Amino acid sequence: MSIKDRVAIIGVGATKFGENFEMTYQDLILEAVYEAYNDAGLGTQDMEAAWVGTMSPGLTGLEGDAGPSLAEPLNFYPRP
Repeated sequence: MSIKDRVAIIGVGATKFGENFEMTYQDLILEAVYEAYNDAGLGTQDMEAAWVGTMSPGLTGLEGDAGPSLAEPLNFYPRP
């Protein structure tokens, strides 16, 4: 069985586009994640794994650190 048979996108979320200079990277993540949870009718306890994509992480000082920047604000450990 491949991953395509085991993965589903059931909720989506995004931060509001604009100059969000007062928000941290983690604030932006939480805004999008909680919107996706609401869309799906689920919560962190229902998730088995999470992925994050980011453009130019080196600009925010998070190069090579995108996964933990998602896992920490969500208290997602030890899930992948």
